[in-house]
Amino acid sequence: MSYVAITVDRKVWGSNQLVPGTNPHIEYQPEGQTMLLPEINVISDPVNTVVAYYRQFWIYKAMFFTSVNPASIPAQDMRQPAFNATCWYSLSGGPVPQGIYTNAFSIGNNEFLNESPIQGVSPAGIWSAGSFVPSDSGEVRITAKAAMGTEAFRHWFVPGAAVPVSYSQELTVAQGSTIWPIAFYGPSELPDLRERIRDLIEILIDRLPHINPPGDPATVDIGRGLDRLKDKLSRGLSKGDDLGVMLKNPEKVDRGRLKQGLAEVDAEIGRLEILKSNISDALEKHK
Repeated sequence: MSYVAITVDRKVWGSNQLVPGTNPHIEYQPEGQTMLLPEINVISDPVNTVVAYYRQFWIYKAMFFTSVNPASIPAQDMRQPAFNATCWYSLSGGPVPQGIYTNAFSIGNNEFLNESPIQGVSPAGIWSAGSFVPSDSGEVRITAKAAMGTEAFRHWFVPGAAVPVSYSQELTVAQGSTIWPIAFYGPSELPDLRERIRDLIEILIDRLPHINPPGDPATVDIGRGLDRLKDKLSRGLSKGDDLGVMLKNPEKVDRGRLKQGLAEVDAEIGRLEILKSNISDALEKHK
């Protein structure tokens, strides 16, 4: 049996450094099988026994995972010889002032950012700059920046909350709370989706001669359709992807352009549905 080497880095929330006393850890798992990334929930500090490091989230291939949504590595990814994943830990120990301690995290770069993710705070007057917001005077609503650098806002993550992940830019915090929310930013997911579709098309093209005889007209038609779609996906961002990039700042997009983009996406879906139907028919005829 072949095995895949998975290198796991255990890093400290905010500092982007390895947890003290740890080194990159290598897991060996059977090739081609879906797996959950195993990990230590709590790591004691090797010098200061008062503090400890608590596992909070995973980043794997620009994807975010928590204990509620465990890091499950797909079987197709388990066919590569080796890859990396990062488990992020928060430092706990000692009293802290009451309030909201925000952070920003880049999913694409797999690191915490130095800049504050806060665009604005309500009620007005309790915050002017920085990453900290007091919570002692009443309920607080924090609005995250729509983008940081080239990455768009994805979600808030609040460790310990009943619902830890919120996809709204506005985060509401109860009076007197002390929390450490992280605003996550990442690249558009549409290009990744395009690559997944392209990979599927490659598989279909490879298997098509085994579904129908090579000279069958249906085989030729389906093959041409797959080739055209693969070529289109290979040329770069499609109109649908272009629309997705613009939607990072939806308030700046004209309503007419949105309607046009929706029609373009619907048309693409329609063509894919026809192609899917043709492939299904071919499979039914050759069971």
